[in-house]
Amino acid sequence: MAYSRFYINITFRIILIVITCFVLAYIVLENFFLYTSIGIIILLVAQVYLLINFFSGSHRYLTSFLLQIKESKNISSLPVINPKTPYSEFNYYFEEISKIIRKAKIEKENQYLYLQYVVEHVGVGLIAFDKRGKVELINKAAKNLLKTPTLLNVKTLDALHKGLGDNLLILKPGQAKLTTINIGNELLHFSISASEFILMGNDIKLVSLQDIKAELDEKELESWQKLIRILNHEIMNSITPVTTLTATISKRLKKNGNVKSKEELDQQTLTETVTGLDLIADRGKGLIDFVNKYRNLTSTLQPEFKQVSVKKLLNHVEILMGEQLQNDQIEIIASVEPDDLHILADNKLIEQVLINLVKNSAEAFEDISNRKIMLRGLIENGRPVIKVIDNGKGITQTEMENIFIPFFTTKEKGSGIGLSLSRQIMRLHKGTVKVNSIPGRETIFILQF
Repeated sequence: MAYSRFYINITFRIILIVITCFVLAYIVLENFFLYTSIGIIILLVAQVYLLINFFSGSHRYLTSFLLQIKESKNISSLPVINPKTPYSEFNYYFEEISKIIRKAKIEKENQYLYLQYVVEHVGVGLIAFDKRGKVELINKAAKNLLKTPTLLNVKTLDALHKGLGDNLLILKPGQAKLTTINIGNELLHFSISASEFILMGNDIKLVSLQDIKAELDEKELESWQKLIRILNHEIMNSITPVTTLTATISKRLKKNGNVKSKEELDQQTLTETVTGLDLIADRGKGLIDFVNKYRNLTSTLQPEFKQVSVKKLLNHVEILMGEQLQNDQIEIIASVEPDDLHILADNKLIEQVLINLVKNSAEAFEDISNRKIMLRGLIENGRPVIKVIDNGKGITQTEMENIFIPFFTTKEKGSGIGLSLSRQIMRLHKGTVKVNSIPGRETIFILQF
């Protein structure tokens, strides 16, 4: 057994002490010579001292052995028990412990090397520093971004760009910010974010730096392309009903390809022609007004609020879209209750919203007969409401969660701006636009003022 030598040593010493005690007792009881008694007492004390010294020496040796294990920096420097000591038989167990420690140290070193490899090769710049700004870690990407071969303290970054070091120190965990930095006469756009953790009792802040200039340039180009598509989409939405209405007026004023004589023109034809021309003029003005308001993306649309008759508004949309819808075999019905319902709104902008909604509804019909779009003006919960209702294919739950997001579209040639713009216009009117849909049965867009 591993402990046999150790226990034999202790047992032998205790037996010697017991025998010495018996001998001493016998001599004292038999009144043997005094000097013999004193000698045995000295022997007994010596044996007890040696036993105590054996234990204390063993304790010191084991303490020293375990301390070496604790403080060993290298796995190859782990100690082995001296075979001359009574603990040599413990070497088997300590060798097993040493293997576990070696394995743990190897795993730790491998993890550290792996982390270093990842940090060095990641494309995002990383800087880790303590509360005083002392840099604990900086990777190659960060050095390249900041154009510095080394960095000992983030405060020295102020020499590259004023306030950069202080901004990193005060950046709060979870906070992300965009900043523009001029380094070496090159303007860089950085996205900076921070997180904090505790490492060996020290508060460490990890800051990531990412140059987003290329992404910004790409997004800028993409935004311009989308803007062109948006304007084209909105212009076409307005021009199509105007073109259709113009063709209808022209058709009514001609007979067999020739312009009718004044005798052939009845009062109804003249009235419808004038009404159509007025609508074309209004829609043209509305389109010009829309383009002028929308062309500068950095500015906000400024509605011109007036009292608008809901009945007149819906009738205009019905006339503008009627011919086009009729060609698609879609019936449009407008109704208002009460008849004198008015809203405080920008007539042209709300008309644009309704044209967009009606056009969306018209595109929702597939293999559906009895196609209908209803425009309803009414009061709900004490507030004016305009509803656009169709019996088209409907909108799925997933689509309803995204249709108001700019540039989201389910149509191949759609811009994805109509509904997001409609929501923006309604917000400017302190109102809302909502949608309810039962796929295959009914879809209702609700404008609440």
